[in-house]
Amino acid sequence: MAKMVFVVLDVGQGTGNFVELCDDAGKIVNTMLIDLGSEGWKKIAGGPSADFVAKELKTMPDPPGPTIDAVFLSHSDSDHINLLKRLLEDFDPPSEKNPTKTVLTIKRVWYGGDAGYYTKGKTNYLTLVDKYRPKGSGSILTPCKPNATSFAGTDTTKWAPLCAVGAAKVWLLAGNTTAEEVRIYKQSETGSKAPESYAINTKSLLVLVTYDNSQIVATGDATGMTLAKSNEIMQQAGVPAYLNDVFSLTLPHHGSDTTTYSLLGATGKKRGREELAAENVKEFVASVKPKTISASAGERSTFRHPSSRVIDDFSSFLTKTVYFKDTQLTALDEHFYTAFFAAHAKKLTGGTVSDWPSKSGWYTARTKANIFSTDYCDAAQAVGDFVVFPPVPAAYNKLKWGTAPPRAVAWGFIFEPGKPREIKDIFRRSALAAMAEEDVIALIGRPLPPPEEEFVWGRTVATAPPPVGARPTGAEAGHDAAHPGGGPLDGLRQVP
Repeated sequence: MAKMVFVVLDVGQGTGNFVELCDDAGKIVNTMLIDLGSEGWKKIAGGPSADFVAKELKTMPDPPGPTIDAVFLSHSDSDHINLLKRLLEDFDPPSEKNPTKTVLTIKRVWYGGDAGYYTKGKTNYLTLVDKYRPKGSGSILTPCKPNATSFAGTDTTKWAPLCAVGAAKVWLLAGNTTAEEVRIYKQSETGSKAPESYAINTKSLLVLVTYDNSQIVATGDATGMTLAKSNEIMQQAGVPAYLNDVFSLTLPHHGSDTTTYSLLGATGKKRGREELAAENVKEFVASVKPKTISASAGERSTFRHPSSRVIDDFSSFLTKTVYFKDTQLTALDEHFYTAFFAAHAKKLTGGTVSDWPSKSGWYTARTKANIFSTDYCDAAQAVGDFVVFPPVPAAYNKLKWGTAPPRAVAWGFIFEPGKPREIKDIFRRSALAAMAEEDVIALIGRPLPPPEEEFVWGRTVATAPPPVGARPTGAEAGHDAAHPGGGPLDGLRQVP
């Protein structure tokens, strides 16, 4: 049966989304790529994910053979583009006269931000992907205009998607946003100029993929200003109809609270910037109404992604349907997710202390809600102590398992006409490390790499991949210190 699978790849600290469209026989006939990069984790997590994409492409029927119909690069940050090099190393371009590798064709590329920023070291990633254009074709690169959108103007007959890929259509909700052109900025007092990194993120493309009357929204590293521009667009008559069934949304900037709630350059005349930013996020979520959400982030990254606050605020409209049950939690209809929780951010029931946690840090929680983080479960957190969120106040109880859950997961959001939507764990990193080499090759097309570099708090060190459930070395003192009572709940105990 024909279907679309939107895969949120596990690339560690970065972003990669691979979209497969299959025919009635289950063969992949069209594909899309929305970002592909990883910062620091690109060899441990990102590399195998790039290999997975390469393997999937090589299963496409010939002719035409491996083809990416559309690539969307939200912006120029390395952790959104640098795995393209790893992916393309597996293929020769169509222009190669004597190919020794499988030939890959890329039909179109759209990108946000300035072309010059796509140069990293000696590689310009736009030039790199342009080499894979169809034989005899001109450049496949399409820059987005400032403050671009597929929904410009009031004449709805002129609204058009960026492209159609098989039965899917891709629309640009907002792209290349300039803060000075956003209503919130214009109507507010202006503070100091935003730093360049904020401006780059603000230009992120917000991509809307539609298939079988449902949608997925990919947000790149959108900032509060990007969301504000999107709010203006979604207020236009007719636009809400294009967002009538958003099955999933990728959290902006890996679930960063500092970016999502940031309105740099706008302070507000009557209200504080924080209040204005919170209302801005609330308005965006109310317009999109995502039924499920996902966050792509690395283990204990210095950026504190994803933030539990962002997860909470984007959870207002999650569907009650349970789409995924962890094998350890099937009887409870639950699964895990990992996020950064601020100190005393939650109220608990069932313990002697109501505020949790006593220290800010990353914690793995259990949930029935449709919250999906690629950084899935820190099995070394404690032996079976996991808080359940939501609801709030949350429950505290003990959980014991035999085999530890995977450290990280790549999530597949599956759209099949005439059938309920599905969410599956497409790729399990810790399970991969435990697999026989021939099974690894069958999954990603090559053996796992030898001991590589592991991201350690802003730098890299040579190290072997950590054992399943192990904490990364070099973790921040205070966040990674042993918890009183041996668990992350800082001395909480169950009430008999």
